[in-house]
Amino acid sequence: MVECDIDPANAYKRYNVALLVPLYLNEVSSIEVSKETLAQAQKSRAFSFLQFYEGFMLAVDSLVNNRGLKLSLTVIDVTDNVSTAHKAIEQMQGNDYDLIVGPFFSKSFAVVSDFAKEKDIVLVNPLST
Repeated sequence: MVECDIDPANAYKRYNVALLVPLYLNEVSSIEVSKETLAQAQKSRAFSFLQFYEGFMLAVDSLVNNRGLKLSLTVIDVTDNVSTAHKAIEQMQGNDYDLIVGPFFSKSFAVVSDFAKEKDIVLVNPLST
């Protein structure tokens, strides 16, 4: 395991991060899961990226609690529908982001990529090799 040194210059900086993850919140008003419906519920698009979200949140929690990272995190539901990418950009306008993670789909990523390039924001595609 590689240890990362803490840069004292960054000790007081608060990082603003946007996570653009497809949660399909507009398709889900409630979820009721029983033994009989569990398999069907897990196939729902709303569950598709939930494990990524959980893992991301565990990493954030670890960095904040164990490394003292100061972080403001904004989570935005951006799906394969390009209009959700445009709505995300509207929501991000006026905020000074240091990092954008996502979106996961190529058409939405292209829209956000242009925005990130224009604003000089680091953009990470979580699915790229």
